[in-house]
Amino acid sequence: FYEWEPKEQGRTPHWIFRADGHPMTFAGIWGAWKDPETGEWTRRFAIVTTKAEGIISEIHDRMPVALPEDLWEPWLDRDLTDPEALVGMVRTIDPDLFMEYAVSPRVNSVKNNGPDLVEPA
Repeated sequence: FYEWEPKEQGRTPHWIFRADGHPMTFAGIWGAWKDPETGEWTRRFAIVTTKAEGIISEIHDRMPVALPEDLWEPWLDRDLTDPEALVGMVRTIDPDLFMEYAVSPRVNSVKNNGPDLVEPA
């Protein structure tokens, strides 16, 4: 994922990834509401964030919750309705697994796409 470091002259984007090359699985929440007049569904999604740890704390004060593999199934359990249990799962993988480096500010536009966006600046 990308995180932007505030600077005196704007912000510097950083590419953040797992050092072991494995993908990250973020904790997310979602909800849906059906308009009773039109029958149209509105869906909302968000990634859960927490206080930044490790190298990410040098860039920003928060980071997404990258769930450890042992929490993937419990987090996705549709029968889990206890908010306390969910709060207890909001922990991220070992922050030492994260690596980062600054990348081009081109990542800040949806019209730019390609593997070059994650090359060091």
